[in-house]
Amino acid sequence: MKNLIFFIYKYYVFFMFLAFEVFALIVLFRFNNYQQASFLNYTASTSSSIYNAINSTTGYFNLKTLNDSLQAENSRLRSQLLQSYYQHGYTTTTVNDTQYKQQYVYISAQVVNNSISKKNNFITIDKGSLHGVKRFDGVICPNGVVGIVWQVTPYYSLIQSVLNSKSNTGAKIKKTGDIGTVTWDGSNALFAQLSNVNTYVPVAIGDEVVSTTQSASYPEEIPIGKIVNIDRNPEKNAYDITILVHTPFSRLKNVYVVRNLFKESQQSAEVKVLEEEAKDHDN
Repeated sequence: MKNLIFFIYKYYVFFMFLAFEVFALIVLFRFNNYQQASFLNYTASTSSSIYNAINSTTGYFNLKTLNDSLQAENSRLRSQLLQSYYQHGYTTTTVNDTQYKQQYVYISAQVVNNSISKKNNFITIDKGSLHGVKRFDGVICPNGVVGIVWQVTPYYSLIQSVLNSKSNTGAKIKKTGDIGTVTWDGSNALFAQLSNVNTYVPVAIGDEVVSTTQSASYPEEIPIGKIVNIDRNPEKNAYDITILVHTPFSRLKNVYVVRNLFKESQQSAEVKVLEEEAKDHDN
């Protein structure tokens, strides 16, 4: 207390000047309209700037809370979208023809999971046994061959992609009709390999490679890719051919499951032939 009194006594002249100055300003702004208006405008502008700065600062620190609130709202709205509900209905293309018996049925599906960077890649689609999908059905897209149905559950199916080291797809060179087998070496998702094509076949870069009925899972001449490189393999008397696949696996969305209604009949006939050949060999 003693120090405070000493401080005021030491600077009392300054405090008196300050008090008279404040009093003079009050009288000036209170009893003079022009000065009063100027003072109010200035204080309003200053207050607005201060409030804006405060709001910006508090708004910045509240961004996390606001973001969480928006995410919760987005989640609620997305849950109400039609895509969030499982659609039991599906599209199946059929033909009722009395002259030509239908061989293939197409079931439309959407890709829900996909991989292209593994050695053995698989694709999950949103159609299963309840929609008519069966194991070993073929799968295609508007661009070409996709793979083979490998596992089936009531609502989903797992597809063994062409980009799978264990995949073997019967194929042929469209220009010549010579058959071969499309495999994948696991190195690049853009390219696959065509093997078992004899060196006497007139193969050229740019030739189209398509499916063949050698594979009962696909219709005839579904695009697979085009030849981009040809090497001779003298040990096998065959070509080592690289093809650029047509199917855009990295952005695959819409596919069709192909049901070959004659597959069982074809496979049954082929099994009988193999059994007969085995019996003749034993005899």
